[in-house]
Amino acid sequence: FWAKYADLPPDGIIDALLTERRLTPRRLAWTFRAVRPDATEEEFAAVIRARSSDTQFSDRTIPELYRMADAARFGLADLGYLAGVHPLELWVVRYRLEHPDATRAEAIAASASTRQEVYAWLFSPRRRQAQDRSISIMLEIEAFLDIHRAWQRLGYPFDNLVPSYGSSIGSSGDRPDALAQLVGIIMNDGVRLQAVRLTRLDMGVGTPYETRWSIRPTPGDSVMSADVASVARRAIDGVVESGTGRSVRDAVQTSSGNPVVVGGKTGTGNNQFRVFGGRGTLIRTRTINRTATFAFHLGDRHFGVITAHVDGDQAAGYTFTSALPLAVLRLVSPAIAHLLDEPEIDMSTAAATAAGGG
Repeated sequence: FWAKYADLPPDGIIDALLTERRLTPRRLAWTFRAVRPDATEEEFAAVIRARSSDTQFSDRTIPELYRMADAARFGLADLGYLAGVHPLELWVVRYRLEHPDATRAEAIAASASTRQEVYAWLFSPRRRQAQDRSISIMLEIEAFLDIHRAWQRLGYPFDNLVPSYGSSIGSSGDRPDALAQLVGIIMNDGVRLQAVRLTRLDMGVGTPYETRWSIRPTPGDSVMSADVASVARRAIDGVVESGTGRSVRDAVQTSSGNPVVVGGKTGTGNNQFRVFGGRGTLIRTRTINRTATFAFHLGDRHFGVITAHVDGDQAAGYTFTSALPLAVLRLVSPAIAHLLDEPEIDMSTAAATAAGGG
């Protein structure tokens, strides 16, 4: 928690605490007053109205919330429960607000008794099962924080990752450009290069103010072991060679008729909300969207993503699978054949070219 808030100004600390989680008005009240117990009712009202989706607050409701969330009446562990925020995170935020120049060592020293208080429940011999369960949950959350950091290095585009069974086996939300970037990393032996949309921009040509800008190449960042990238490439090549992508195995050729090696990964998503009764009987289903994707490489120099997506209730009327983006690739392959005729070049330059144009 110290690392999370160490470099933020006071206003930024409050923003980081309140904006990263969805808090009900009551929990928002407890969270704010736990870290700003000296805040006036006017300051409290401004925060509640600005950050709560509930716009029905009357002039009477705000004072009631303010009095209810009086942090002086509870210990830190209780405040954490009422706010739905880890007690030590509340303590760190309040300490940073009250001691903006304090060092990490000073915070650790000042929190000694607080840490003992927050974790006193660990020393109760009558609560062994609850203790083990809570420890397991904390370890799992920390593991997902590490997974999220690792995924972000590979291009994962979101600021958080929901700890879930789906995420633990690699199933999570993503964006097409992030999937394409991951294929580029695999093709470049684990090196992530800068993705650019424009390589050159000329302004005022033929005038006294003529100016030219060009991209300045940056060194790549090794984010994946070359051995892992090699294994991943063999895996995605196998998907096309003998797996779900085999319909495009011989579908892409250069303009001179030479076959191009295709590799990739297919995926189909049928996202639904399902409501079950007490005996496991399905009561109702609501379709959210349907998606089919093929993330691919063409030879050693080009990569991309084709996605079919239907959003909302109308998605229930569609049954397409990843065979659809594969069919699209077959259809467009003659139009892109001339791009595949360029001579082979050094892979570091190839990945940069693919990132810009692929």
